Amino acid sequence: MDQNIESLLHAVIQGQNLKVHFQPIVHIQTRQIYGYEGLIRGPVNTVLHSPTRLFEAATRAGRLAELDLLCRQLVIKRFAQLRLPGRLFINVDPFSLVHEHSREGQTLEFIEQAGVNPSQVIIELTETHPVEDVQLMQQAMVHYRQMGFRVALDDLGASYSGLKLWSEIRPDIVKIDRHFIQGVDQDRTKQQFVSAILKTATALGCRVITEGVETGKGRLIDLLHEITKLQVNRARHANPLTLLPGNVPIQQQLQKLFRQNIAFTVCYFDLDNFKPFNDFFGFSRGDKVLRFVSELLVANIDDQEDFIGHIGGDDFVAIFHSIHWQATVERILQQFDDSIGGLYNGHIGCVIKTTDREGVERQYRQMTLSVGAVVVRPTEWHCHIDLSEEASIAKHHAKAMPGSTLYIHELASEPHFALAGKSPSAHKTDQTAD
Repeated sequence: MDQNIESLLHAVIQGQNLKVHFQPIVHIQTRQIYGYEGLIRGPVNTVLHSPTRLFEAATRAGRLAELDLLCRQLVIKRFAQLRLPGRLFINVDPFSLVHEHSREGQTLEFIEQAGVNPSQVIIELTETHPVEDVQLMQQAMVHYRQMGFRVALDDLGASYSGLKLWSEIRPDIVKIDRHFIQGVDQDRTKQQFVSAILKTATALGCRVITEGVETGKGRLIDLLHEITKLQVNRARHANPLTLLPGNVPIQQQLQKLFRQNIAFTVCYFDLDNFKPFNDFFGFSRGDKVLRFVSELLVANIDDQEDFIGHIGGDDFVAIFHSIHWQATVERILQQFDDSIGGLYNGHIGCVIKTTDREGVERQYRQMTLSVGAVVVRPTEWHCHIDLSEEASIAKHHAKAMPGSTLYIHELASEPHFALAGKSPSAHKTDQTAD
């Protein structure tokens, strides 16, 4: 390490020559300032002014834990002096928590000396290098929680082991790295990332916050808020078995597309011979089939462009905005036919015997998947049609044909209907009953 830098670092630590800044933290769900993160800068016009260079130098000199503790002390003191409202986020490197010379209770002492309520303080984990001893860090986090602190995971998506720490530590709050926030209103990949984080956080009861939102574009926070609302709404109305959006989000999506008056295709997926299978093998095996169908849909359909829903029972729906929807559906049908036999528990030919609705014993062949598609074109009069009725027509035609089949029903551009011919999947199997 350069002798001049080491001497400068020593002088900075000994003289506490550090400047504290505070950055507002926004709560994505409420769009309000949730608190402030304490940031540190070294002496101006020196090589240690940048926090990255400062902490790199401290790491090389073996003084990271010492510097980290000093930063905490100064941030807490300055927060109290400014009487800032809300929460105080204190960056803590996990390495300092498991340092052999670390003494318990030091952070709490700083807080008590400054007159800050411990419930205002959130310990924010920040990684400057990989965390090798997760168990020791877990113990430290338990200790902090017992003292009344909450724990946040800093800059999710940027650190060495952020996702692993999230699963191991189970923080109260996660902060999305600013890389994924900047330009998110224009970048679908970033939207997917943020959407996935929000979905996971909702399931775990975890708050999501962000920094770097001072873009001058109100659209950014609005977009994040809309993503959050969508995830919460879908979770509230999700099917409990498959966790896919249920009837309320499905209807909301259809109404949205009708208002926009754009072309889209609604595909209704319905299992053939599912009831006999369910009666023969039991509800647990039947649930496996439903989850299998939902996984097929999720694996093949881009839910950032299209929509997947579970109406209930063995009825699923996909609302396509993408133009290659037919190829996607035919691929799903092929994959279904290739794999469904594995759920028949070795029955030869996947043939089972059970009673029908009238109590008569019958023989049923392997399940197939029928898809009725309704193609909707932009027009002025579609608000007057009953889309469920049109879908029922398409699904009825699909189920009347043998095998796993797609039937396409195109709505006319004027108030009379023209049915398109069937477009069956490449693989077919016979069936004897619905």
